Amino acid sequence: MLREVKYEDAVHNKIFDDLVSKRVVAVIPSHNEENDIANALRSLTKQHVPSGCILNVFVIEDNCSDGTDKEVKKFSDQLNLYVIKTVNNKDRKAGALNTFYRLMFGDNTKDSLASNHIKAVNNIEAFLAMDADVILAKDCLSTMYKELKSTYGVASVSANVQCLLPEKVKKVPFNIPDREYLIKHGKYGNAFARWITVLQNVSFASWSLKQKSNNYSIEIANGQSTLFSFQAMKSVYDNNRMNILYSNSTDTEDEKLTEDLRKLGWTCKISNSARTYADSMKTMSSWYRQAKKWHSGLVQQQLESGISTAYSRILWGRQLILWINAIIRILLIILVPVALSIKDYKWNYIFFLPILISAILNFISMLKTPIKRPIDVLFALTTIPSEFQVWLDIIVDMSVCRDMFRVNKVDGWAIQYAAENGTLKKNHNWVYISLTLIAAISLGFYMKWLNVSLVINTIKPYLNAGFNILTYLTVIMFLFMLIQLNKFRGNFRA
Repeated sequence: MLREVKYEDAVHNKIFDDLVSKRVVAVIPSHNEENDIANALRSLTKQHVPSGCILNVFVIEDNCSDGTDKEVKKFSDQLNLYVIKTVNNKDRKAGALNTFYRLMFGDNTKDSLASNHIKAVNNIEAFLAMDADVILAKDCLSTMYKELKSTYGVASVSANVQCLLPEKVKKVPFNIPDREYLIKHGKYGNAFARWITVLQNVSFASWSLKQKSNNYSIEIANGQSTLFSFQAMKSVYDNNRMNILYSNSTDTEDEKLTEDLRKLGWTCKISNSARTYADSMKTMSSWYRQAKKWHSGLVQQQLESGISTAYSRILWGRQLILWINAIIRILLIILVPVALSIKDYKWNYIFFLPILISAILNFISMLKTPIKRPIDVLFALTTIPSEFQVWLDIIVDMSVCRDMFRVNKVDGWAIQYAAENGTLKKNHNWVYISLTLIAAISLGFYMKWLNVSLVINTIKPYLNAGFNILTYLTVIMFLFMLIQLNKFRGNFRA
């Protein structure tokens, strides 16, 4: 069954035929997802629907200009499908989701919902929020449902997220007409794409392990695959009184909803074993843009909340750790070469301790990551993956801080979407700045305004103080990493 619906259908009770059955409603916002949405819908056909419930699937086609609609129609005989097409939506994913929830809970600027429609809506047990590019494991829905209903006051249960490794490009036959299209838009990638996918998986795994070590309490009820309690979502909608459930003022609308749920006394959990598979970022540009969009929303939350909430205090703590990491690396880059050049460098074993703990943390995280290769486990011991991740986080944070001073707000969704599709215009400002800096330094040495002795003599008086600061910061990081290692010792699986 497939039915296209809009708000007027809810007013005249033309959406649900069955007014008495308990139901779980899957909500899938989609914008030009013709390459992925079939996999998401196919995974829903394989789910074990909770006993006594029926599964309804609402696909919100948000300004789609591709073949998303055709792909959805292919499942009309396998799922109870409802299609909502947004009109003049400028709020992207948040706007698409709010369009759906107005259909469920009403819009105070329009006609009231039909009483029978409200009756059917009140029989909804849970909302399954999922992205159009994810694949649910076979027991994902049933597992999350049991966990959602097992404890009073639980607003949501989120699945554990992993990315599928891209297949090798050489597996795509050379004699097929759409080879280039498949490589660009399909599940294929080169060795670098597979490596950064593994790094993304380790990042997901580490994050999941941290949530589970904190009594399974989750920081963000992600929109990739989370089962929400009907009562919890209704309470937030009623409390907002603005016809919205998801805020359009941030790029991390999921985080804002999670915070709203906490304020109303609800708790959000991560599932012990339910799993979903998301599409990975296969290029450095798309991965960077995704990380920047997420980090931008978190920084915005930090600034808005200050230290008034427990979660914002956690975010400020992580920001502090990130800055310490950046300072340690800058000091190492400056102090060690100078100390070696004047033969005044003395090895301190304290500097080796964070490297050792980092290797152990990396190794444990990789072992607990479901999708990995033997070479990834061995490579983790070199600490290169973790160092790569730290530098990415530092660069992303610097970029987000820079964007805070822009007059016009940066559209993180548009930039990420362009990066994923290879249509993002390259910004070479950092190249120009680097070349200018190199040219200025080279000119200084050529004109003898600068020389090695001058640089060394300028830094030398501060050398001891710099190494003292470096030692103190290294000890702080060592203690922090020991705390992380202690959390990972539990019998948790990412």
